[in-house]
Amino acid sequence: VTVSVLYWFVHTKMRAAVILLLCVLVAMAAAGGVPSGSYCGSYMFFIKGRIDFVSSTELDFNLDVGGKKTTCRKERFVVAPGGELTLPDKDNKGDCIGELIKDNDLDTLKIHFDGNKIHLDAGVGSVDLKHC
Repeated sequence: VTVSVLYWFVHTKMRAAVILLLCVLVAMAAAGGVPSGSYCGSYMFFIKGRIDFVSSTELDFNLDVGGKKTTCRKERFVVAPGGELTLPDKDNKGDCIGELIKDNDLDTLKIHFDGNKIHLDAGVGSVDLKHC
């Protein structure tokens, strides 16, 4: 009797762990998972942006404001299960995107990936970037 109870306990816990893992993977897929490739968009016709996902943890951020171009290379990012992208280094001194945020008096930069597009919200305006 003790062996069968132990077998049931281990088997049930293993099944629960597998189901939990599958739920996490489905949630990541529903949120779009990790973006890859390039996403482009524009705001008010004179601001153009492009994000190139160079790996599953790094991106290149390209911004053109009226002909003044800025490129931030190899910015680390993390994707939360809901599709929110965070830039863990943006508060570090000398971080390119962090400096863009500070230099342009922006309070924030929110980035969300829904599987099809990247939504950038800088507080004063937002733009959707699509595969390009």
